[in-house]
Amino acid sequence: MNKSDTINIRIHNQGSVPADIRDRFFEKFATSGKKFGTGLGTYSAKLIAETLGGSVHLTTSDASGTEILFQFQKRE
Repeated sequence: MNKSDTINIRIHNQGSVPADIRDRFFEKFATSGKKFGTGLGTYSAKLIAETLGGSVHLTTSDASGTEILFQFQKRE
């Protein structure tokens, strides 16, 4: 996607995603250390983004925190 043809939505959190789930963060039932977590939140967000023709990406580190980037192509 050309940058001018996209709408980007960024969500930032100060904490980092645990290392043991980073590779599967958007998969169904991916969770780590949450007593009542189902692991469906990010999976659902990915499905919604893809259904709308977009994508979702994760960037995370202990130093800079976590950023989730949603990208959607502009429609005319």
